[in-house]
Amino acid sequence: MPVFTPESNCKWASVAGWLPLFGMTGVIAFLQSAKRDWLKKFITLLMLFAFVPVLNSLFQLLNSSIYYTRWFYMLVLMFILASLRALEDCSEKNWRRATIWSVSLTVGAALLIGFMPNITEDENGEEFYSIGVQATFERFWIYVLMALMSILAFILIFKKFRHNLLRFSIASISGVLIVALLSSYFIIGTGVISSSTTQKIKDDIINARDDIKIDDLENVRSDFYKCVDNTPMYWKIQSINCFQSSVSPSIMQFYNAMGVTRDVASRPNFSVYGLRGLLSCKYYFDYNKDSDSSDSDYSFLDDKGNTKMPYWKYIKTCNNFDIYQNECYIPMGFTFDSFITEEEFERVKDSNKTEATLYSLILSREVMSKYSDITGYTDEKYKLLYGDDPDSFDSVVDDYKYGKLQYKAQCQKLVASSCSSFEYTNNGFKAEFNNKGDDNLLFFSVPYSTGFTAYVNGSPVDIEKVDFGFMAVKVPANTDCNIEFYYETPGFSTGLLISIASGCAFAIYVGVTVLVHIYKKRKISKRS
Repeated sequence: MPVFTPESNCKWASVAGWLPLFGMTGVIAFLQSAKRDWLKKFITLLMLFAFVPVLNSLFQLLNSSIYYTRWFYMLVLMFILASLRALEDCSEKNWRRATIWSVSLTVGAALLIGFMPNITEDENGEEFYSIGVQATFERFWIYVLMALMSILAFILIFKKFRHNLLRFSIASISGVLIVALLSSYFIIGTGVISSSTTQKIKDDIINARDDIKIDDLENVRSDFYKCVDNTPMYWKIQSINCFQSSVSPSIMQFYNAMGVTRDVASRPNFSVYGLRGLLSCKYYFDYNKDSDSSDSDYSFLDDKGNTKMPYWKYIKTCNNFDIYQNECYIPMGFTFDSFITEEEFERVKDSNKTEATLYSLILSREVMSKYSDITGYTDEKYKLLYGDDPDSFDSVVDDYKYGKLQYKAQCQKLVASSCSSFEYTNNGFKAEFNNKGDDNLLFFSVPYSTGFTAYVNGSPVDIEKVDFGFMAVKVPANTDCNIEFYYETPGFSTGLLISIASGCAFAIYVGVTVLVHIYKKRKISKRS
């Protein structure tokens, strides 16, 4: 469905519901005629939930940061059921009243949206007055016309075929399909026609992946900030950017701890350049056709021609993408020589947190204690932090220095203790690490999940959750280590067994039902 109020921050919130051809006519007819019906009560309850934000948030664990209504499919299904019930039970008088109400509500909403006074401001603060809050005047009124024509088509079908069930069913189903297809084609078609980006996407992204030739591109992470969403996913390139709301909870926890916004997408901005080092990001793709935009935020270069993140150098241009390489790139899998607790990390200012992650590995108190021979943790040493006067605790985070030079030095230090090889596999990843020092924890910036199992030189090891959302494993001292991680979706095996058992139970049920039916049929035939 099109968004009639583009400035209301509801583009991806699924706040629209629609019944092709019928609209709300059948629902209104049912609600008018039904008295003490469970469906009427249920629809009323759901509409109450829709209008009260606190009640609506119950569908997403009381998260009221955004009005999010993916559950509306339930309300739409109940509307469909109500329309069917109305066709079965309601009189023509109820339908006439419902039609009048439906037309009145449609016209009223159209007039309200289409002619509401609107005030906007430009960059200089100058106010502009306009009529209507819709994004496009012409397209909006075409949508209104389509809605009214759908109601008219339903009225004609209802009057002509109401008393012939077969013809009415055929006409109604055909009408629903025709209205749904035509409206969908119109919305998609006019969206393509009015968009200024489709040709660029076709030329520079869809048909141009093979033109980008970088030897290790598919084995390292890249950054596509301010580019078309999910370009790297389409190109099958590892990236720190992704428009996807169904991600590991560990990703959300990590970004929250860093003070970086992560809602439906991962889009860390230029100011948190420390993330690019921690996440082993090697390449940056800057779409130079966007760089010419009046919005300078789209360009990777500032007014002086310098990159907006330090230590990135230009290497080539492909498909109108200027490609830069990170001179502070840290290969995947590395160790630290310093360890801090999560409580210590909370002392760091939000503006410095991503750089602070390069100084020490961040562990929970339990993990610090578990590997005390590595971390140096003792209850005595940390008694102030976990006692009555935590501010008196002397933490190494107070000595961290921040800036471009310090950032580069820390990255170079971590490069020296990184894996010699790293490779993605079909069900996880593997790496090789030459540990020349004492026992340590080897960090991987891969989101933590209980579905992972890990092996070091063939022996199973515990996977620890570190840095609020990533993984680390213990590697023995002075050893060449072969590390392997395997992933299986949590609950997949159990779910598969349940599905097989359910299928067998259903087959037995069907078999028994058929046998009983045959037995009864034979018994009746014998009697006759």
